[in-house]
Amino acid sequence: MTDSRPEPKTWAELRSTAEQIDEGLDGRLGVVVCDVGTDSDSGLTDDSNGEPLLSIRSRDRFGAASIVKLPILYALYRTYDGRLEALDRPHQIAPENRVGGSGLFHLLADPTPTVEDLATAMISVSDNAATNELIDHLGFDDIAAAAADLGLEGTHLGRKMMQTPAVDPSLSGFETDASPIESNGHRYVNWVTPLDCVVLLSDIHRERTLSSAAYEQLSRPLAHQHDGSMVPRYLPPDAEIRHKTGNLPSVAADTGLLTVDGRTVAYAICCDGLERRGEGVDAIAKLGAGVYRILERRTET
Repeated sequence: MTDSRPEPKTWAELRSTAEQIDEGLDGRLGVVVCDVGTDSDSGLTDDSNGEPLLSIRSRDRFGAASIVKLPILYALYRTYDGRLEALDRPHQIAPENRVGGSGLFHLLADPTPTVEDLATAMISVSDNAATNELIDHLGFDDIAAAAADLGLEGTHLGRKMMQTPAVDPSLSGFETDASPIESNGHRYVNWVTPLDCVVLLSDIHRERTLSSAAYEQLSRPLAHQHDGSMVPRYLPPDAEIRHKTGNLPSVAADTGLLTVDGRTVAYAICCDGLERRGEGVDAIAKLGAGVYRILERRTET
């Protein structure tokens, strides 16, 4: 994606950039950026006007790809909060859960990781086998309840990873308890809203509902995300970022916490309905760089 426009210096200019990217994208774009932590504890808003710093289609439902793994991560640590040592117990991965796509566990002959190993792999390398095992371990209902208790009204986990007719033809009649969303001719059973992502990340940053020990462990794999193709792409190597990405042939998404000189924002940038996923990846990288540069300038003034 080539772009000769000058680098945005304000949130209004970045919004204009995002709108122009959206117009040229072969799918949909949704963006939310909110303050979640400064020395003045400004919350989920911009200090000046009570609104998000940047918001486009914040409440629209987008195909989630692997960012739907974030509410699974939260549900796991909510379940084990107060007995975190139990996460060190070995947990064998069932053969039916050892799907491919991304990750390593499906390549190992007889993997027996700990529960915490599963969580780490699910986030840091987006391991689908680990994710499917954790879905079975927790149950769809408990994952949904954890999301609902946080107020994530536009988040839905309707299937396991790689559980689609395209991967497994035996699932050609597969249905879930909710109708798929559609975008540009593509259908998605797992979905999120950009705002829901930011609400969940705000909870992680502000440590509102779990113990500090649970949040500390939960955050480790977010800080060691191996996919740097989107928001981190144009950031300095030492940028402080905790995030999760998602990729499907028609989806690109990145959501996380970005800290610059003590100021933290939660962001979610989602693209779906894409005919060329690379355009979404490039758009997210450009917008992520814009967010970082604006934060950097504000700390310099």
